[in-house]
Amino acid sequence: PGLTQRSMSLAVSGTGHLNGVPIDVDKAYGSIVYSNVFLAPGVRTRMLTATGATHSLAISDGNLLGDTQEATLFVNGQPHGLPRVHILQDGAERPWKARSADGTVDLSFEPKALYRATDIRRFGRVHHDSTWVAGQLTGTVPGPKKVMKIDMVALAEEHRFQG
Repeated sequence: PGLTQRSMSLAVSGTGHLNGVPIDVDKAYGSIVYSNVFLAPGVRTRMLTATGATHSLAISDGNLLGDTQEATLFVNGQPHGLPRVHILQDGAERPWKARSADGTVDLSFEPKALYRATDIRRFGRVHHDSTWVAGQLTGTVPGPKKVMKIDMVALAEEHRFQG
């Protein structure tokens, strides 16, 4: 079980750095996500989040939440459910795709910079491997009234836990 709290569409400015690669965030928006989850052995998940002035996206794929996945479009702070989305990638440094089975969610993510972290504890029995990738998310999603075009700075994540 887990608990996630989100604060979306927070104005940010300046330049961030990810592994020494500068990312311009002037006129961009960020979010704060707090998750408190128990990671069972064998968890593998991918996530995409993007935040703008009026709309934000939060998408997960994998077994982090069991059979339940997150696919939410926030418009003016109001959540709108999206169909289940599968996040496909062939290496964190290569383009990612996020698509729903019915084709109404069709997104491409172009990586710009990444950071990897590996944590081994308890005599080597706990192994957590995570990758965070900053980049550009483009494509379309079904909005509350019409199809919305997406072109936003985004964060892609991949987490694996082996116990």
